[in-house]
Amino acid sequence: MNHDVNEITITDFINKELILFSRADNILLYTCFKNFKNEIKVSSLVGAVLEQAAYHHGDAGLQQTIIAMAHDFVGSNNINVLHGEGQFGTRAQGGKDAASARYISVTIPALTRNIFHPQDDALLTYCDDDGQLMEPELYLAILPMILGIGTGWSSFIPNYNSRDIVNNLKRLINDEEPIPMHPWYRGFQGDIEQINMEKYKVSELPIRVWIQNYKKQLEQWIAGTEKVASWIQEYKENHTTTTVDFTVRLSEGKL
Repeated sequence: MNHDVNEITITDFINKELILFSRADNILLYTCFKNFKNEIKVSSLVGAVLEQAAYHHGDAGLQQTIIAMAHDFVGSNNINVLHGEGQFGTRAQGGKDAASARYISVTIPALTRNIFHPQDDALLTYCDDDGQLMEPELYLAILPMILGIGTGWSSFIPNYNSRDIVNNLKRLINDEEPIPMHPWYRGFQGDIEQINMEKYKVSELPIRVWIQNYKKQLEQWIAGTEKVASWIQEYKENHTTTTVDFTVRLSEGKL
């Protein structure tokens, strides 16, 4: 990829840049499917990938990818293909509050192997690394995972309900028109209302506006600025591990 240009096409970005992160997902799944049926430390899994797969980059990126694949808080994965044991991060900080890789572990949920079915393994094209066959170029997932989990760069592709995706796949198989889908996030307790073809309005804390960041915004509204006077007096937090609940008291006449 030529990095000495100011612009690249969307096709090149997806197929030559974004694909690198999806390849890391592939490598991790391959290593897990091949070697591990039980719980394994994230740090140990990183070591196994570096030893057994055609991965020639640093281990920090691998750790982040493993942790992201196990995220299950609201706004992350609707389907987490790895199951995390330990602190893998929360909605409070968008996963940045995950524990060190040597303290947390992952397992492979049964659902993951149903999505990436073992009977398809013989159909895959495997990478050749100096004469040794390694991970496949891609896995043949039974549903398009890009609509269920995000991967890689700071792109924003809304999540969708896996049941809606499956129903539309069945419609396409039967030569029927798919039904329009709307963003859906597992565990989100607010409403997601379509405003027009490009915009949705949400209640509750908006998706990927993390609790810690919103607290900073509330603090700024309390303090005020030179241009905008203070209009909030105080706030209280009543969150649980799965819900967001701020109680905000406004200045008189500001409601």
